[in-house]
Amino acid sequence: VGGIGNTWHSLRSVYLNPALRRMQLALTVSMVGDWAFSTAVTVYAYQAGGAQLVGGWFAVRLVLMALLAPMASSVADHFPRKTVLVVSDLVRAVLIAGAGLLVLRDAPALAIIVLSTVTGLIGCVSRPAQLAWMPSLTNEPEELTAANGAYSTTKGLAFLVGPTIGAVLVATTGIAAVFALNVVSFLVSATVLAGIRAVTGDLPPEPGRHGALREMTGGFREIAGNGDLLLVAGMVCAQNVVHGTTIVLGVTWAVEILERGPEAVGVIDTVFGAGAIAGGVLAIARAGRNRL
Repeated sequence: VGGIGNTWHSLRSVYLNPALRRMQLALTVSMVGDWAFSTAVTVYAYQAGGAQLVGGWFAVRLVLMALLAPMASSVADHFPRKTVLVVSDLVRAVLIAGAGLLVLRDAPALAIIVLSTVTGLIGCVSRPAQLAWMPSLTNEPEELTAANGAYSTTKGLAFLVGPTIGAVLVATTGIAAVFALNVVSFLVSATVLAGIRAVTGDLPPEPGRHGALREMTGGFREIAGNGDLLLVAGMVCAQNVVHGTTIVLGVTWAVEILERGPEAVGVIDTVFGAGAIAGGVLAIARAGRNRL
């Protein structure tokens, strides 16, 4: 009961804050659409080249995202946070709309997968900008922790709902419909984010004097010199390794073991989403007791 009370109190503080409320709404809408889109692309890739193409695509995508992330963080630090988030949503909406048109015209699978990959790479700037902006939108440290916990719950909710929607639309209307849904989700997200009142924390920091390369590698140096950060980074890396393998396992399990077709991957992903929601709720409850 105490945990539920702490969770409710923490969530209430987040959603009573207009800026945080808009941030959470935008994240929810965009991530639901993005998970539905991810399910549709996974199904499309499996139909085009089987589990080998799915695994290869995700591997290339994640490697490119890892290489681009430091540069993306540096870019996000040189522009207003809101501008970065809104422009990122709008650019991704345009790219996904283009990929949807290619699907309708039966274009080569490689072109559609490349556009889908570029869309994910553009999204690399969003998370750093969001993390950098969040502290200035909160009124106290506990509220920031609660906001991060709410983000985890939102991500889990999107992981629960998005793949299900994607699977249903793929099975009933086709892959292009899921692409259209994600376009709308990013447009809604951009509109909601645009309504957040700009504050001091939205402004970029003073230009660095150490060069672009030093700026991009600064995070790695900071992590390497801090044992606690290194431990957390290692845990995140291990989590993502497991996540990458389950993506390929999910579609293979749906088609080859359960024999339910590639659309069933959305249902399997929903189970992971339920676990993520439970973890997010626990994190929010911990925020209320200040026991990180």
